[in-house]
Amino acid sequence: MDGTNYYSSEKVNCPCCSTKTSKQGKVTYFHQALLPVIVSPDHESVFSLPPEFITPQDGSEKQDCEQNAAKRWISNHASLFAGQKITLLGDDLYSRQPTCQHCLDHNFNFIFVCLPTSHPTLYEWLNYLEANGEVKTTQHRRWNGKYFEIWGRVLNLWKRVIINRAC
Repeated sequence: MDGTNYYSSEKVNCPCCSTKTSKQGKVTYFHQALLPVIVSPDHESVFSLPPEFITPQDGSEKQDCEQNAAKRWISNHASLFAGQKITLLGDDLYSRQPTCQHCLDHNFNFIFVCLPTSHPTLYEWLNYLEANGEVKTTQHRRWNGKYFEIWGRVLNLWKRVIINRAC
């Protein structure tokens, strides 16, 4: 899942526009959408799924956001994937406890990026485990990068939601 801007203007706007005000007071009107796709490591192409538009929601004083659009999309489309092992992929924006819990509540697995600046507690755990030789690094030839796995850790100290588990 990922969000994208598909319209932006400092003059032309509509009631569905989101707004951003610069430090100089200039207002930019824009439209965004969450664009989920089905991907497979065995295929180069992707299959697009219905988008979720990020627009002002009825009765809400706050602007809509990508995380809320993701939760709506999951709620509206989870039944399409009932009984299947689906893993959602997303950037650091999604790796917050409410979004992770929403995925689990709808029987989705997930792999979300967790940046050190967003998740200091998680990285304290990782640094501790790495220093004690408990992090196993794996390198594969088909991809020019590294990753590591750690299972059954919590996202933060305040809400004890386990962020990963064996699939």
